[in-house]
Amino acid sequence: MFASIAVLSLVSALFSFIRLERDRREYELLARAYEVRTSYNASFKIYAEALGWSRRYRHIFLYNLGNTTFNKAVAEKSLPALKSALEYYNEAIRMNPYFMEAKKNAEILNKFISGLEVRSRNLAEEPNGDRRPQRGQKPGITPYEPTKP
Repeated sequence: MFASIAVLSLVSALFSFIRLERDRREYELLARAYEVRTSYNASFKIYAEALGWSRRYRHIFLYNLGNTTFNKAVAEKSLPALKSALEYYNEAIRMNPYFMEAKKNAEILNKFISGLEVRSRNLAEEPNGDRRPQRGQKPGITPYEPTKP
């Protein structure tokens, strides 16, 4: 009886140690990611590495990958990268449906991407391609050009 209690205590202590070690590694990884937060490639690499071994914080790492990809997309003005950021947010929501920050960012980014697509479609359909009025011309008013006989 006493031996089984001692064994259970030893097993419990071992699992606690393993849990503490895992928490320490996760904390160090998050601290490293925070230090390099302005370097998109370095922080992306750290969060992608974390996805492989942390199940408990996987949705947070996906959310942070979405944020990193979004910041990089804005800096590079890249629509495909914005769509990639949206995919990371949606995956984080799939992993944790109650993750409100990811839901909010996904909703805002989805509206932003839709607006950009509509705007680019409108610019492509516009015959002139340039909406700005010519010098001396008022907006919305086309200058009169007489027809030649």
